[in-house]
Amino acid sequence: MKELVLTNELKGVDESKAAQIKATFEPMVKMLEGFESSYSEIIALEQSEDKSKKAKRLRIDIGKIRVETEKNRKAQKEEYLRAGKAIDGVANIVKWAVTEKENALKEIETFYERMEAERIAKIQSERADQLFKYEVDGSAMDLGNMPDDVWTNLLSGSKANYEARKEAERKAEEDRVKAEKKKELERDRRYQCSRLVDYIEGFDSIAFSDLSEPEYKKIVDDAIEKRKAHEKEQEEIRLENEQLKKEKEEQERKAEAERKKQEEQLRKERKAREAAEMKAAEEKAAAERKERERLEQERKEREEQARIQREKEEAEEAARKKAEMAPDKEKLLSFAGILLSGKDSVKSDDAKKALSQAISILTDAANRM
Repeated sequence: MKELVLTNELKGVDESKAAQIKATFEPMVKMLEGFESSYSEIIALEQSEDKSKKAKRLRIDIGKIRVETEKNRKAQKEEYLRAGKAIDGVANIVKWAVTEKENALKEIETFYERMEAERIAKIQSERADQLFKYEVDGSAMDLGNMPDDVWTNLLSGSKANYEARKEAERKAEEDRVKAEKKKELERDRRYQCSRLVDYIEGFDSIAFSDLSEPEYKKIVDDAIEKRKAHEKEQEEIRLENEQLKKEKEEQERKAEAERKKQEEQLRKERKAREAAEMKAAEEKAAAERKERERLEQERKEREEQARIQREKEEAEEAARKKAEMAPDKEKLLSFAGILLSGKDSVKSDDAKKALSQAISILTDAANRM
């Protein structure tokens, strides 16, 4: 142990007070020096439980010096305010010396405790690492102090749970892959058969993924054969329908030609009938018009004859009256003149001839007189 020197810490303090301060702490220094040999002996010993016990005992004894020194420091500081720094300095030196020894002795004292704590911490870490392999968090477990049989059960249980979980996951993944492959096979086979739906009986209810390759191939081959037979039948029907269509079209063409022929004949007959009816109507109208004209002409002639007759009668009456008053020759000539004046009013040839003869007779008779 280093020798404690208090002189430097008491510089600047009154000698008497310095001596007093030194006297106050000197007993603690002496006591500390008294433990020097014990401290050295303990430090020199091999590590053992006995060494730890002796270190603990000496640490406690030396600690009393620190406690006593602190008590004296407080008492001296209160009494010697001006010497407070000196006292603190001396006390700190003593405390430092004691603390250093205490710590060293504490290290020795707690050696086995620390070794045990290190051992437990190491076990804690190792066991936590082992549990981590099985995805178990052991940070909240007191694994270091856990009895071996409990730890063995925990480890084996964790391993078993881990392996069971992994096996379940593996099995689930295997089942998922298998189901996915089955689903994909179902989808592929259904797509491949999409053009054969009409030729596969119960298509929607068939689980294609459950069929073996030969079973699936047989269904496809049978469907293809049915499709070929159906297509052949449809082709035959199509050809037959085309033939029937041609025959029907020919019949319709002939019927249409006959219909047009009949329509043309009817049209001609209707046209001829209409023309005949029109001609008959025109002839009837012409006859009616001619008849109206004849009747009108007759009416006019009757009126004219009546007028002439009336004028003639009036002239004859006048001539008669005149003739009665004139000689016979003049009367005859007068009568001939009257007839001659009415000559233009006679229309028919017979009437004109008769009138001319009458005029000639009257004239000849008058001339013979």
